[in-house]
Amino acid sequence: YKSTNQPEKALKSIVNALKSEQLDVDTKVAVLGQYVQKLVQDSTKFVETESLFKLLVDRYPLEEQVHGYYAVFLQYQKRNAEAISELETMININPKNQQTWMQLIQIYIVDKNFNQILTVTGRAIENLPKLPIWYFYRGIAQFQLADYNGALVSYKSGLPLIAAEQVDLKSDFYAQIADVYFKMEKKDSAFVNYELSLTANPKNIMVMNNYAYYLSLEKLDLKKAERMSAKTVELEPKNSTY
Repeated sequence: YKSTNQPEKALKSIVNALKSEQLDVDTKVAVLGQYVQKLVQDSTKFVETESLFKLLVDRYPLEEQVHGYYAVFLQYQKRNAEAISELETMININPKNQQTWMQLIQIYIVDKNFNQILTVTGRAIENLPKLPIWYFYRGIAQFQLADYNGALVSYKSGLPLIAAEQVDLKSDFYAQIADVYFKMEKKDSAFVNYELSLTANPKNIMVMNNYAYYLSLEKLDLKKAERMSAKTVELEPKNSTY
């Protein structure tokens, strides 16, 4: 059907195959991965698609990726509470899956649910303690909840875990630490960490902008502030903020 340009019939055949008892689960998961975006985005068949996902979830309750594809479908429909339930099931099946933890955190970031981010990052650290990204998001949540000392602990715990090639992440860590120090009115420490951030990644445009702004507020090293600000405008001339 695909080769004769009949996509509707092709998709119907795929759905029938996914419902079939005769097809093994590994093949179904592989096939589902190829077609999940088409299934999810076809608004004319939402009811049929959901019934298919529910059938697969009921039939293969311990198949991690089946829950994952259903979560994608639910997120596409903005049914985040149900998507979270599927992601939690995936974590119960496999708590070492970094991608699942990230999907869960991203949903809570969109909802600005910082208390939940704190909870999830704590659980992620218990299961995957050597990944610096959990400490990064934990620090963001603590910063938003005005726990500045806690945020510093998180960022400084994550820094030694960053690989040498992860220069962008290291730069972002130092930038966040600088923002925390500025909020705590420890301006000298803030400026030291902005410098460390730009040493790690000299092209971190947001840091250049913030650093220039804070230097200007303090009326310190204004020539340097002007150079950094000019650089941001050069790199993004249509950004009104810069």
